[in-house]
Amino acid sequence: MRALIEADAGHTAALTIGATFGAVQSARLYLVAQNPSALTFLYGALCGVFGLYLFGAFFRVSGRAFKGNPKPKSVRTSLGLGLLPWTLLFALTFWLMRAGQDAATIAKLYPLFFVLFLYGYIVLLLSLSVSLGLSLWKTFFCIAVTFIGSLFPLTLLAQLVFATPAT
Repeated sequence: MRALIEADAGHTAALTIGATFGAVQSARLYLVAQNPSALTFLYGALCGVFGLYLFGAFFRVSGRAFKGNPKPKSVRTSLGLGLLPWTLLFALTFWLMRAGQDAATIAKLYPLFFVLFLYGYIVLLLSLSVSLGLSLWKTFFCIAVTFIGSLFPLTLLAQLVFATPAT
């Protein structure tokens, strides 16, 4: 990651992974839709890129609070590339559901999914540590502060945007 940031490379790949992550996350909506549309994946990809920029800004602000000096592009690059293991994990889950596996069969794979999820978190932690210029502990707390600090405002925003009108 350090070499990519110093070479100012990898941003396009990070954006691609962010878009793929968003598309994979929207797969749940595709599976339960009565009239599934490929636009679901397009909207998910757009939300993934938007989320990459939004959380990149959040991580930059919290990184500066922990006395780091992150650059926006390097934070987005490390965040996007750090999401690759989770993108593959969620794509595997979608593929299993699409292949007709029932929930009980997928639940039996819980230990594997837990290990892969933990591995993805460690990759994300190491990637962000490099771009934020912080130690692993400070980066861990930076991630916690970012998600806790963004949880309530983003939840409120989602409720306002997706609220059903009163009848």
